[in-house]
Order: sequence, then structure tokens, then C-alpha cells
Amino acid sequence: DKRAHLFQAFSQADSTTTRRFGGTGLGLAICKRLVEGMGGRIELDSELGRGSIFRFSVLLGCGGAATLRDPPREIVAAVTSRRILLAEDNDLNRLLAVSMLKRMGHSVVAVENGVAAVAAAGANRFDVGILDLHMPVMSGQEAAVRIKASEASSIDAPSGFPLIALTADAVPEPGGEGWVAEFDRWLTKPINWLELNEAIEQTIAKTERGTRTEKGAPAAAS
Repeated sequence: DKRAHLFQAFSQADSTTTRRFGGTGLGLAICKRLVEGMGGRIELDSELGRGSIFRFSVLLGCGGAATLRDPPREIVAAVTSRRILLAEDNDLNRLLAVSMLKRMGHSVVAVENGVAAVAAAGANRFDVGILDLHMPVMSGQEAAVRIKASEASSIDAPSGFPLIALTADAVPEPGGEGWVAEFDRWLTKPINWLELNEAIEQTIAKTERGTRTEKGAPAAAS
């Protein structure tokens, strides 16, 4: 009963933020346009409880060998090595992000959903957390709320653990629907690596300044 919607833009069989599979509902719509733009067709066979098969056919000529270039070094050069918690449910996106962050010089602990992110944040000390918003089991929004709540209630938790949100959606207005104040920075996908590198340094620096201010504040008179 969901087949008619699958190739429509921004449409998925499950539209909740904690759905089992991530994404924004654009992949199949883009595939359909690309295939039909090349004079081909894309088809779906699906059986409930067993799975789905997507197939397409196009007639193509032979192309030349493409040269893959490494990203410019200035995009991946970190000022300081940081310990990062990354939560991303898509396997390919997670592998790419881990590879790029390590290439910047950071160390990374990567998990695939919000529950694992909360557990990792409680068991380890990180300089910054990067959370995808749409993840199975527990969304990035809920994970951020729980991480900050745990931090506030524990005397052993690091002070001011900054969190960066990654989303393929439009970033909501502060205070509006979908906005979670626990995030220190919101970034959109696809990831701009220079922007992410700057966000890591800026959120950590802001948190460190806030921590020093709190520790250096004079005590109230009794």
C-alpha cells in the first residue's frame, strides 16, 4: 500500500524521526528522474515481510576513465586533535564521516543510533558530539536531551559537553517546532567538511570559555 508514494519526493513508508531506516525520502525520486532522464525505467517488486527488489535499465555508451582527486588539504586540517562522539545510522555516511574526521586528526567513536550515543556519552569523555537527527531506536533530538540531562545531574560528567546536529532537513528556527536547544550548532547535509571542522573548534572554544567563567565567578555573599 506504500508503493505509490515511494518514488515521490520527501515521501517514505515510515515518516517518524525514530524510523528504522534513515533518509529524507529523496533517494528514489532522484533515481527515478535520473533513470528516466537517460531514457530508461525503474521498477519495484515487493513482498510484505520478505523485502523489496529495485531494478533499473538504461542503454549507455562507453565512457573514459575518471580521475578521483583527494579533498584539498585545507579542508581536512584540524587545529587540535579532538575526541569526538559521532552518531549516524547510515553505514556509508558513518564510514565517510569517520574517515574524514580521522584524516583531520581527530579520534572518533562512532555509533548507529541515539541509544548507543547516550550510552557512549555516559561511559566516555568526549570533546564534542556530532548527532544525526533522524536515527532508528532513538532520534538525535531525544539523545541530545538525555545527554544534557545526564550531564546536569552527574557530578562526574564533563562540564558543558557541546553537541552538533546534522540534518538533511531545513534547520528549524530557534524556539520553533523541531528545535532542540541542547544542540550548540546545527549543520545541514551534505556535510561541508570545512564548516564542520570550524564548528567543532568554535563549539568547544565557546564551551571552554563558559566553563572558565563559571569557575572564576565570585561566590555570592552569605
